[in-house]
Amino acid sequence: MKVVWHLPEGAVYESRYSDVEQLLFLLRMVSSVQVKETAYAIGETVLAVGGEDELSLSVRLKTKGLPHEEVRPN
Repeated sequence: MKVVWHLPEGAVYESRYSDVEQLLFLLRMVSSVQVKETAYAIGETVLAVGGEDELSLSVRLKTKGLPHEEVRPN
């Protein structure tokens, strides 16, 4: 499945994962994702339906807040 990573600065990275279930499990287990030496909080994940019924997962990342701030919705 295609996974699209949206960074707060506007950059977008696309990758493919054969086991998206494992990726979703890992995203629930961690509070941040590191991309090119910068850590981001996980904002939201969205299942997107594209043309010809193609499914992709969109992961929106947020700038990490201070440790006492809650940045991931439940």
